[in-house]
Amino acid sequence: TDAAQAFQQAAQADGSFFAAHYSLGRVQYLLRDYSRALPTWEQALAVQPDSADARYMFALTLNAAGYAPDAVLESEKILAANPNDTRAHLLLGNLYAEQLRDKARARAHYQRVLELDSRNPNATQIRYWLVANPA
Repeated sequence: TDAAQAFQQAAQADGSFFAAHYSLGRVQYLLRDYSRALPTWEQALAVQPDSADARYMFALTLNAAGYAPDAVLESEKILAANPNDTRAHLLLGNLYAEQLRDKARARAHYQRVLELDSRNPNATQIRYWLVANPA
């Protein structure tokens, strides 16, 4: 919480200080203070809209806060800028498999993760999921 206060003060002192907003958002996310983290991510993205890291963390926070469809939209924005972003594909696979129950879309994203990074730390789990959920 001390870090959150310091980052909050820095962000308030300079609204265009991306690193302060980003760091505050991460701390709030880690503290599971999603109601505060969400507007913090929005502010970070207002300052630096092309930050894939901030957009990814925003998507994670949206999902954690119960806004899976919005997390999908933010993840799709990442892929629009970088179609090979493994994190976004993995997050979308998880969202479609676990939250939205869309096996076809989950499968497509999980397969893309394996194509991009066959040694991904989640590769074994993905392969098991793909076998358990045939097309």
